[in-house]
Amino acid sequence: MCCQMGTLTFRRKQLSPMLSRSLCSCGDRPIADGSLLDFLLQVSTLAMSLVRLDIRQESDRHADVIDAITKYLGIGSYRDWPEEQRQEWLLSQLRDKRPSFGPDLPKTEKIADVLDTFHVITDSFGAYIISMATAPSDVLVVELLQWECHVKVSLRVVPLFEKLADLEAAPTAVARLFSIDWYKNRINGKQEVIYDWKLKTLGRMRDASLQLGSYIKPNKNL
Repeated sequence: MCCQMGTLTFRRKQLSPMLSRSLCSCGDRPIADGSLLDFLLQVSTLAMSLVRLDIRQESDRHADVIDAITKYLGIGSYRDWPEEQRQEWLLSQLRDKRPSFGPDLPKTEKIADVLDTFHVITDSFGAYIISMATAPSDVLVVELLQWECHVKVSLRVVPLFEKLADLEAAPTAVARLFSIDWYKNRINGKQEVIYDWKLKTLGRMRDASLQLGSYIKPNKNL
């Protein structure tokens, strides 16, 4: 069942199971079976408007998925590859548009959870935020998984730098992304970057912020 809410489409069959599984895994089944279902009913009945939700996942979880794929393909462990090799392989997959895995990909519960999330992405969502981002490959991985999981309208991919060392390296990482023609065309020359605003208290982020310029955006919700 789909319910139109202004410019957003709320897909109950897709979102309700995902939210329910998340709540149940945390021991909140009464909420999943009670107030969540009540809320979904109210939304579908009253055609309420909702703000767009961002999706957020840690970079390590994405790396686990790609590591499973490269092992499945028999080309080694993605986690053992240096950053340059990671970028080279990810870009080759993005440019060639060749599916790299099928339904027989061996999956742990965590890997299945990440892929399931990509499979329910619609244009009802806002951005895909990468927690603990450290390198250009973190962004390219999400671009590849969106394509592999047949996301019709790709979300903008936003790296979130949460450690001082990663923030200091962020200008180099963003510059590398902008040097890739495929990616620069994909984002139409605009990249959103988020950093943990608490890093300001460490006193050494000014230079990194200036180098990132207008692309950097503090996240005060962390």
